[in-house]
Parts: sequence; C-alpha cells; structure tokens
Amino acid sequence: MDIIGKIILENKKIEQVSKDFNVVEAGLEKNNLDNIEKTLNMLRNSGLSIYAVHTPHITVDEIEYFKKAETVAKEFNALLVFHSNKLPITYYLKIIDILTYDKVSIETNPGISINAIENFILKKGKKFCLDIAHLYISSDTNFYSDLKYLVDKYKNQINHMHISDSTKFEDNLPVGEGEIDFKKVMNIIRICNCKAVIEVMPKHQKDGRDKILSYMK
Repeated sequence: MDIIGKIILENKKIEQVSKDFNVVEAGLEKNNLDNIEKTLNMLRNSGLSIYAVHTPHITVDEIEYFKKAETVAKEFNALLVFHSNKLPITYYLKIIDILTYDKVSIETNPGISINAIENFILKKGKKFCLDIAHLYISSDTNFYSDLKYLVDKYKNQINHMHISDSTKFEDNLPVGEGEIDFKKVMNIIRICNCKAVIEVMPKHQKDGRDKILSYMK
C-alpha cells in the first residue's frame, strides 16, 4: 500500500504538501472547474504526480461539474474519486452512468451503512474508495469487524482509500487525535493493493503518513 498526499488548489497549500509528497489526490471545488484550463495549468505546474482527482461537493442539479471533474481526471489519466456530501447514495450510479470515464472509485458519505455500500456499490460491481473515518462514523456494531468484513469480501473492488482519524461526530482529524486504533486498522487493510490518501490538512499529512507507515511494519 502506497501512502499519498492530498492537495486543494491553493498555491501555498500545494507547496506545503509538495515538500513531503510526490504523488497526490487533488480535491476540486466548483470554482476550480469554472476555469478548467487554469486548473489544469496549476496542476501541471505543481510538479506533482496527480494520481487521483476528487469531485466537488455538489447537488444533483449541478451534474455538469461532475463532467468537468471527469475532464480533469482524463487529462492526467487519474482515478476519479466520485463523492459528494450533498448527494444521497441512491443517486450515485445514475450519475456515474452519464460519465464516459472508466477509472472511477465511489466514496460514500459518513453514516452510510455497510448494507447500503454493498447494495448500491459493491454488489453492482463498482470500484470503491474506502474512507476509514466515514466507515467509523457509520458503524453501529463493531467498526473493526465491519472493516474486516468489507476488506475480506471486497478487497479486489477497493481501489482507493482515505485515511484520517475520527470520532463518532467528526471526521478528517489528524491521525492519533480521534478514537480509531490505527494499529488494528492497518493489520486489516494491509492486504489491499491500492493507494491511500492521508486526508487531513496539509500541516498534518507528513505526521499522519509517518504514523501509518510505522503501524505497517
């Protein structure tokens, strides 16, 4: 498993992440897609390898922004991480069906049950972005058992991961500042053959990567 960084399209934050990571996921916002050529130039000039592109958080009435995010992903032959916290999971496949790009990984919002993940993504044969913090929030039984179930049964469909710490009420915390036992997590997910994004603020990404790598030993 390779650990990569996460950028948003602000020069200072790109510079901060680029000190510690060569490969990144790029998080897009609507304003980045109103001028695609400017966004493409910023990514080209970053000196970073753009492994994945994350869609903006938009509603079902703003589908054109998913298509624009697809354009950016195609430019870099990058994985398109399909996710919006403003969309119910029941709409995901309907929208993905209008895209023409096949390098897609579907991520779900916090609080989405394993049953929904299975029925609307995995049992449909789609690739899945496993967000550790989102799953932690959604688990109402035993998070580690739920995680092991998904990994053991669907590891071949998990083609991307997001790693951050979490409580039951707040995700995207720096690793070690929430409630998740990452030693247990890494023992479970180490069998997955994919890249994992340290999905926290830039100043916490290197420390998060270092902690995760120590747990993988």
